Amino acid sequence: MTQGEPNRPAAPEDTAGLAAEDAAAVRAVQDLMAAGNFDEAVVRAGAMASRPELRPIVQRLVAACRYAKELRFQPGARLAGATATILADINAPGRDLPDATAGPLVVERPGSDQVVFVFAGADQAPFAHVVVQSYLKRRRCHAVYVRDPQSQFSVIGLPGLADDLPGCIAGLRRIADRLGARRRFCLGYSANGYSALRYGLGLDADGVLAFSPPTNLAIAPEEARKYPMIHRLQRERPEMAEDLLPLYAAAHRRPRVVIVYGARNRPDSYAARRMEGLPGFRVVPVPGLAGHDSMGVTMVSRAFGPLLDEMFAARPVVAGEDVPAG
Repeated sequence: MTQGEPNRPAAPEDTAGLAAEDAAAVRAVQDLMAAGNFDEAVVRAGAMASRPELRPIVQRLVAACRYAKELRFQPGARLAGATATILADINAPGRDLPDATAGPLVVERPGSDQVVFVFAGADQAPFAHVVVQSYLKRRRCHAVYVRDPQSQFSVIGLPGLADDLPGCIAGLRRIADRLGARRRFCLGYSANGYSALRYGLGLDADGVLAFSPPTNLAIAPEEARKYPMIHRLQRERPEMAEDLLPLYAAAHRRPRVVIVYGARNRPDSYAARRMEGLPGFRVVPVPGLAGHDSMGVTMVSRAFGPLLDEMFAARPVVAGEDVPAG
């Protein structure tokens, strides 16, 4: 597992801007998590008053803290402090939530030549929009949050862009060009991790950071029935159910990639490790994690920031260059 962020404080960085009730809730949730009372922490976190639409997100963060504590990644008080810091930030006034029906949400950083395309899924308040921005706002980059209301790996059309994959790639390229972003990166979790990997090729990205992604949608139909999203895509748009391994192997220029996954999650482990022989790929198992939420666990364990920094340092892999795997 990547080293954490040792200099971040264990307590919430700032609750001063929160409503008094929410500030008290963040402190109460932190204390409950530090004491190991995660069930009550989930209830308390879900009752935060000002942003009820964030309830699934804060509950996911508390669950991730529970996993990380059980796996002893860091002392309980430190994990609880990191989680409370995120809770305070995402509940701060002025944090805009995306329109559920609109196109990509662009967060500009004037003067930057870097953009991160964050593939965010279909939820009303997607985890990526809300939580990842807490990290990206501290880095010199534009951010583009891409929603997929159809939950189809972003490959059959996206609102505000186009109704097919080539058109969507062209649309995101236009956004990058308008921002003056010559360096492009993609990030995603689970099905959106597949999107990040697939668009990383199409956008000529420098780097991709993917958490627990599938890497092959062209699996046998009987296997696909275990995965409703893949099964639906194969049934409705079979030509778009692609295997990323041959696509990356054949690419003359491809992004450098980090895939993070739970070491004890067999499907996620297989999906990641089948790619690691390609030059420029690094796989990062989260020790002991049998669950799917490698992204949430790395966040509360203070490992997410260093992974982002590794992504920003990435340079693309060009066929013929002598690049070691990983």
